[in-house]
Amino acid sequence: GTLEEPGVGIISWVDPEDADGDGIIGDICEVQWQKTGIKGDYRTGFEGDFRLALSMGNRKRREGQDIGENLVGIDAHPLLGMRVVLSHETLRDVPELLMDSGTSSSGMLGSGIITWIDEEDTDGDGHTGDVCQVEWERTRVKAKYDTGLDGNFRLAVTVPLQQEEAGISLQKVFRGHRSRRVLRNSLIAKFLQEREMEEVYARFVCVLQLQCAARSRQARLRLAFEKQSAGINAREAL
Repeated sequence: GTLEEPGVGIISWVDPEDADGDGIIGDICEVQWQKTGIKGDYRTGFEGDFRLALSMGNRKRREGQDIGENLVGIDAHPLLGMRVVLSHETLRDVPELLMDSGTSSSGMLGSGIITWIDEEDTDGDGHTGDVCQVEWERTRVKAKYDTGLDGNFRLAVTVPLQQEEAGISLQKVFRGHRSRRVLRNSLIAKFLQEREMEEVYARFVCVLQLQCAARSRQARLRLAFEKQSAGINAREAL
């Protein structure tokens, strides 16, 4: 792909080990790129680096769709258990669907849980999950809604989930800081260890020099004693 239109790939392998020791697995993933067929390994959390991003392909907002809400199928991939509400566009174009979700006494939209996701690419745009089934908490109604089919996005992510995603992002930042802290601490420990080894070596050299000096002094004293003894013996012989 290009910087303007990066290529799309499929994750084909996830590292089951905790490669960087931060307590979280999946630090590296293998991706096979659709246009080139190339396979490669990429960091997805290893030492705080994240090389991949979730792709929504060529799906884009239509004119009039509210940019202030997270649409399921554009801004967020549908997931089982995801908490959703009806999108603003749905309430404007198909207001009768409000009976499915219900509202509170204060007029707040009812929320529901995604319980089924279509695994087929129903409209042939290269994306699965075009339709999702939701069970609404207030009315207990179960119904299916477009989440990308023919460009229709009937559901939006609720604010609590957006807050949860923000928390996940903060956790990623925290993991990155923690990884850098672990790396820094390991470097400091290595530096202290090397410095301690240098100090031990310096002490060893110092002791060795003292021993050499002591042996040299002993040798000089022995030589002087031998010379003195030889002189005394020579005088006695005369």
